[in-house]
Order: sequence, then C-alpha cells, then structure tokens
Amino acid sequence: MSKVRLANLQDVIEINELSLHLGYEQAPLNVATQRLEYLLESPLDDVYVFESKGHVLGWIHVFCANRLASERFYEIAGLIVDPKARKQGVARQLVEAASKASKEQGVKLRVRCHSDRSEAHLFYQKIGLTLVKIQHVYGSNE
Repeated sequence: MSKVRLANLQDVIEINELSLHLGYEQAPLNVATQRLEYLLESPLDDVYVFESKGHVLGWIHVFCANRLASERFYEIAGLIVDPKARKQGVARQLVEAASKASKEQGVKLRVRCHSDRSEAHLFYQKIGLTLVKIQHVYGSNE
C-alpha cells in the first residue's frame, strides 16, 4: 500500500539517501537526524514522505514563511522522488499534501526552483503552479 504521511525519525536514513538526488552531499547520520528532529519539532515546518511497501520513495519539506511587508505563505523547501519511482505520481501526491496543509493554514503555496532544473519547472507548471517572479539569491561566502 502507498501513502503520503508525516515523516518521523525512523525515516531519517531513507530521507538522507534520497537527498543525494538533489545534488547535496550525504550528511552524517547524526547531522541528518538532528536536522530532521528540528523540523519535526518546529511549528512552522512539515515534512511529508511518500511510503510504498515500507520504503520511503520521496519526501517534501514545506514551511510557513512569515514576512513583515507581505502576506505569509507556505513554501516548498525541498522535494525529491527516487529516480526509480518518478513519473508515477509520487511528487504530485506530495505536493497535494503540502497544498492541503497550506489551505488549512489559509495561505498560498509557493516554491523556489533552481534555474537549472528545467524538468522541475515543467512539473510545477503541469500541476497548476504559475511563475510569479524571477529573482537572484545572494549569500555570504562564509
């Protein structure tokens, strides 16, 4: 049986392994556990997983973004599906869970997507999200 559910700490190993497909280095297990634990305890963050036959095939991390000069919104911070499980509706079901949560919060759902991820852009457009703006992201070099 397949289902979308809230993540728990027992999912940390599979979540950490799936994160490699986003292009990040695999975090040491204690770091990955600490990160997931923080998000699970946060009142502003939700992590959902898509589970099938006892295995996590994808995850989505969403958070409520509060802004001083604009309305708050629910933002997808990360979404990944195992390459072997893609094109089977997993990502769509994960985004639907995030969308439902955003509606329960009474806010819109948003996602920022790296400009190089053209396949992801097509996916978000296909499921009904529209391009709102293009921006540059700056960060410190430290």
